[in-house]
Amino acid sequence: MTEINEISEIIKKDNLRTVLIIEKDSYFQKKLIDYLQENIPSDIYSSNVNLIDIEKINDISTILENMNTYPLGNNKRFIIILNLHEANKTLVDNLIEFNLSPNKFAKIFYFSKKLIKKFSVDREYEFNHNNMRKIFIKDMLKDNNIKLSKILEELIIDKFPESRIGIENEVEKIKTFINKGKVDENKIKELYNNYERTVFAETYSLDKYINNKNFKELLNNFNKTNFEKNIFMEIGRIAWKYRQYLKIKILQGRNKTDNEIINATKISKFQFKYIKAETNKLKMSDLQKTLRELQKADKLLKSSDISQKTIIFNLFKNIGN
Repeated sequence: MTEINEISEIIKKDNLRTVLIIEKDSYFQKKLIDYLQENIPSDIYSSNVNLIDIEKINDISTILENMNTYPLGNNKRFIIILNLHEANKTLVDNLIEFNLSPNKFAKIFYFSKKLIKKFSVDREYEFNHNNMRKIFIKDMLKDNNIKLSKILEELIIDKFPESRIGIENEVEKIKTFINKGKVDENKIKELYNNYERTVFAETYSLDKYINNKNFKELLNNFNKTNFEKNIFMEIGRIAWKYRQYLKIKILQGRNKTDNEIINATKISKFQFKYIKAETNKLKMSDLQKTLRELQKADKLLKSSDISQKTIIFNLFKNIGN
């Protein structure tokens, strides 16, 4: 069942008043908001859809007041609770109690990045990236009538981004290579082979300054990339590289051969040559610290009022010094 069908079913069924969505990429959240914007008239939308971020509002009385407010010009009121995993025990306990007998006019969507113990709801939806990403990509291709050879399908599954929003964008790209119902597989191969080299070159130019702890050159050179324009993608690219460093370091510690490491990490021989050389220069503690700092910066960019420039500066200072 697609997310849109899932959302439609939840909204139509009166017995589904509370829903918990566990996801890390905000895909279901985006689809839900898009659906509500398309189906609720704009003049009454703000009166009937409330977005509450637990990281910014964690006062139970304010949250319950929103949940108990009657809809205006509509038969349902939609409350979207973000970052439930950040809620303290008192708040969670109060919400559990509310879920036992929610108002008939309310539809409550809770979004969390991890499972909340004993958090009882009418329906729970979880997207596990490790287990479900490949299925999601295959379903997206099928839904868009894109038939690829097994070899090409495996290639793009390996190259596609982690987030479902990113995957959706890549599928839209592939659709441009369909002519009269036939897919031009050669052009798709060319697209992803060129993309691999572009991504590698852009991140490598910054990685070498991070790895050499050259903070000054790191700041001087990051303007040459698209870092600020596509900040989440760029942080994701660097994080991907450092996860490869970490995997290689661990596999080397287990005395794996180069071919075994290439197969395990699913990176090309072209990439492995350079990534291995960098890995050998780095300490395990440095890799772990860099990944922590990247994760911290990503979270700050999404949830704080600190300026983007300040977050980038502090990130580079912490990983490039």
